[in-house]
Amino acid sequence: MKHLLLIGLLACACASAAEPVNFHAVPAATFARPGGGELRTDSLKGRPAVVNFWATWCPPCREELPLLAKLHARHGKKVAFLGLAVEDNAEFAGEFARAYQLNYPVAAGREPAIALMRALGNEQAGVPFTLVVDAEGKVLYAKRGVVTEKDLKQALAPLLRP
Repeated sequence: MKHLLLIGLLACACASAAEPVNFHAVPAATFARPGGGELRTDSLKGRPAVVNFWATWCPPCREELPLLAKLHARHGKKVAFLGLAVEDNAEFAGEFARAYQLNYPVAAGREPAIALMRALGNEQAGVPFTLVVDAEGKVLYAKRGVVTEKDLKQALAPLLRP
């Protein structure tokens, strides 16, 4: 009987799981770029992307940044990479990104990052939070917490096929 109850609860949970949100269907967010200017998330339309939300004060974020830089160096011609810092100070975020040798665009904005993460299903707005999105905006992979190379390679595989 206990097993049937557990199976019923699991079936219920699976059936009620929300469909993934389309990245391009949520309202575009605007972030400040280090050195000036703005970056709008709708600039990714039509291109597959890895979007990583991070913060300078977040040890797990610092742990995964070298992996993201490495994958960008390897796949950046086919897939856009974007780092969105949950920070108010774009200049500080830019200095931090340079220190970690991030070779992809970064931008900062505490409030827009939190709102965007929540709109994308990360209700707690926890970081790090990484998405892999296809050119149509379909979220192929989403993870709150440190990403692994294996997970990102699997998520990127469909986007890298010739």
